[in-house]
Amino acid sequence: MIKIALPEDEAVSIKYFTSRIHHTENDPEAPKRQNIYLRALRGEGTQVIEGKFQKNRQWMPRADDPSRSCYILKVEEKMTDTLIVAEMIMDGVLNLADAYVLVSNDSDMKPALDKLHLLNKTVGVLYPNLHANALVNHDLKTSSNFQKPIKQEMCRQAQFPQKVPAESGKFVHRPRLWKQALLPPPP
Repeated sequence: MIKIALPEDEAVSIKYFTSRIHHTENDPEAPKRQNIYLRALRGEGTQVIEGKFQKNRQWMPRADDPSRSCYILKVEEKMTDTLIVAEMIMDGVLNLADAYVLVSNDSDMKPALDKLHLLNKTVGVLYPNLHANALVNHDLKTSSNFQKPIKQEMCRQAQFPQKVPAESGKFVHRPRLWKQALLPPPP
């Protein structure tokens, strides 16, 4: 994606932040597909940094009748944002690059961008704009030197081929589900 969005720049390092998903009744193969994706990323030289998911049982109002409540199992991603901020600031302090690009539209990343500016770094934001109506988050816009939307066509161009070398030297193959549709159609 970076090579497509910023073709004139050289990426010194690419870091991908995620949390391992768990299977569900609706999609028991999801963890296997994620593992294939992460192996492919590592094979391309991307550093994968993992947070975690946390499950909590919570008493919440019902959607169909807010006057009544029930227990739900709330699943939340934990540590991912913190890891992104920590890595960006540490890389800036270590002077690993002249410019830093965040692929996100999450305002929680604003403190990291502000700290990179204090280190006299150029900061860019690539933000999702798959349906042509999304705007960059105001906080990220004010904390970055440039912003660029990630459009559907860029996502199509950034897809992995059918067979990708993994970090082990073996190949991973694109799951059949990924072949069915690259992106959902616009609303």
